[in-house]
Amino acid sequence: MTSALSCPGEAAVAHAAGVGETTANPRWVLLATIMASSLAFIDGSVVNVALAAIGRSFGAGSSYLQWTVNAYLLLLSALLLLGGAAGDHFGRRNLLVIGTVLFATASMACAFAPTIDLLLMARAAQGVGGGHAHAEQPGGAR
Repeated sequence: MTSALSCPGEAAVAHAAGVGETTANPRWVLLATIMASSLAFIDGSVVNVALAAIGRSFGAGSSYLQWTVNAYLLLLSALLLLGGAAGDHFGRRNLLVIGTVLFATASMACAFAPTIDLLLMARAAQGVGGGHAHAEQPGGAR
């Protein structure tokens, strides 16, 4: 007679990988995951294309333009792991919603920023939202 002994962290690993979780429609979950990830990654490309116009609009020098990109990327990359851990603790769905709402709100703040300094703060907030929106990916970005 053989019995399978589970290792101490097996249940946590199974939960983090989404094993045993039921989903009403896995295709909708996949679509939501792809769309949320696309928002965060496309944003970086769009801003790079618009940097010259941003510089002219605000009269900003190259250091401000560099921070326009870096304020977002720095917080996005720094919070990916924290977003994954928070998703495990608070629920991936909750973090996806919170991150996406924060990202959208910060995007509106970017669109209406009257000064380069407020644009940089809004870009940093986008990075925070983007980092938390990636928490929904089972087994990814952690």
